Amino acid sequence: MKLAVEAVEICAGRFYYSVTLDVFKTCFTMLVRGSPTFSKMPVKELVSIIESAEKKNQPVGLGGIALLLEPYLSQLKDGSFNLHRNAMFLFSGGGYSGLKGGMVGKRIDKPAFVGKIGAVFGVDQKYWRRNITDVYAFTETPEIYEGY
Repeated sequence: MKLAVEAVEICAGRFYYSVTLDVFKTCFTMLVRGSPTFSKMPVKELVSIIESAEKKNQPVGLGGIALLLEPYLSQLKDGSFNLHRNAMFLFSGGGYSGLKGGMVGKRIDKPAFVGKIGAVFGVDQKYWRRNITDVYAFTETPEIYEGY
C-alpha cells in the first residue's frame, strides 16, 4: 500500500487524506475502549481542494472506501463542480452494505451513489465507465475491473 501511495505522490504531486489517525486521542481511547480514533477532513476543506484543482484545470482523483465518501456526497449539491473528464474515482473494499470492518454507516445504493458522484462533480454519464471504478475481488485476482 505504501508503494502505491508513494507512486501517486510522485505522479500527482499533491495527495490528501480525508481521514487520518488522531494519535493523541487513539492513545487515550485504546486504554479506555480499545479502539482507534480518526479525524475526518471537514467538507469545506475538501471543497477548497477540489475548487483549486478545478480552476487550474487539474485532474482530481478521489477514492478509498465508498462509506467514507458518501457522507461528503450527502453534504454537497448537484452541480457543485464541473470537472468533466478531470475527475477520477476509485473505490475498493465494498462497504455498500453500510458496514466495513469497524465502520458503520448507512447502506449505499451503488447505482444511486454513482449517479450522485456524476451529478455533484459534473462528470457526464458517458465518462462513468472509465472514470468511476470499483475494484472488487482484488484478493481473488490482480485484475482491476473497469466501470461501476
